[in-house]
Amino acid sequence: TLPASYYYDPAIFEIEKEEIFFKTWQFVGFTFDLPNPGDYITADILDQKILVVRGKDGRLRAFYNVCMHRGHILAEGKGNKLIFTCPFHAWSYDTTGALKAAGNAENVAGFRLEDFSLSEIRVEELGPLVLVNLDPNAKSLSEIAGGLAEDWREIVPNLSDLRVARHDPRTLRANWKFVLDQMECY
Repeated sequence: TLPASYYYDPAIFEIEKEEIFFKTWQFVGFTFDLPNPGDYITADILDQKILVVRGKDGRLRAFYNVCMHRGHILAEGKGNKLIFTCPFHAWSYDTTGALKAAGNAENVAGFRLEDFSLSEIRVEELGPLVLVNLDPNAKSLSEIAGGLAEDWREIVPNLSDLRVARHDPRTLRANWKFVLDQMECY
């Protein structure tokens, strides 16, 4: 058993955030929510806001879900947009994260739209799952998971047809390890 302080010490949780949550692949959604160009989902990894969008080129991209100007959230929930416009000062980004418009930018000496693209995050698909990793140096998910998606498809032949029928979120006032500790045998 871990020492009790590992379940309540804020300093330990700060280390866990940096060394576990921000350096490992985290589930953020499903591929079936992102079939078309402009389809997007948002998620939180602790205090980090994430935006995942399917580009016009069909590629999934993930970004920190904050405007590069004043840090306002660009999108919430899920939906379809080819342009993400910040409600604060109307800076607008396309599905590649490129800044396309910034009010009065043409009157600011040396201002270049290409200097203010959204900060990209690594994103990969694993079967029907979409996962992101905030660590640019982490191993790729495909390298870690190997043939796991193929194994799933072999065991569940209609895997690509499955959809979430019900979502019942629960808020637990407990350390994240407590949930895992209690599920060890079940």
